Amino acid sequence: MKKSNVVAFIVAIVISAFLLWLWYWLGFDHIDAPLDLVLSIIWWILVAVLCVVIYRVEKKRQERVRTCYISSELVYNSEAGAVPSKGMDEAVERIHDIVNELEYTFDVEERPESVSFDYVVRSAVFKMKQEADEENGVEEELDWRGEVAVAGHPDDDPIPFDGREELRNVLGRLTATAA
Repeated sequence: MKKSNVVAFIVAIVISAFLLWLWYWLGFDHIDAPLDLVLSIIWWILVAVLCVVIYRVEKKRQERVRTCYISSELVYNSEAGAVPSKGMDEAVERIHDIVNELEYTFDVEERPESVSFDYVVRSAVFKMKQEADEENGVEEELDWRGEVAVAGHPDDDPIPFDGREELRNVLGRLTATAA
């Protein structure tokens, strides 16, 4: 989630806590009807609901930013742009590198007009648990799940994958089937 969203949530919570404390400190709870307390509770619920909604919208936006489009010659991502690749094994490595280096900005790179894409890789989850360190013999630990859709058959169900090797296998099967 963006830092600005977290800051906005914290500011809203601090202001509403301060106003509730001020209401009690000034003694309005003895004068006013309990409507003020009810309004304060409604405000807290509204802030909580807005926090959840903004969090979910941001997660969906990040999932859309992680989407990559594959052709026989390149991989395209809206934030990273077009990256050349030859073959599906190299395309999987390019997708891994692109998604791993995303900053989730609002900038959109221009899509190549002359290229028709064959596959769409949607990464629902991409969490790097541990980077690979070949000097010390440490392997990469990665939680990477998503789905692959065939651009030529948009009504077909997407094919799920769980990990780099499974994505490589799915794309290899799809490429072999198309050939």
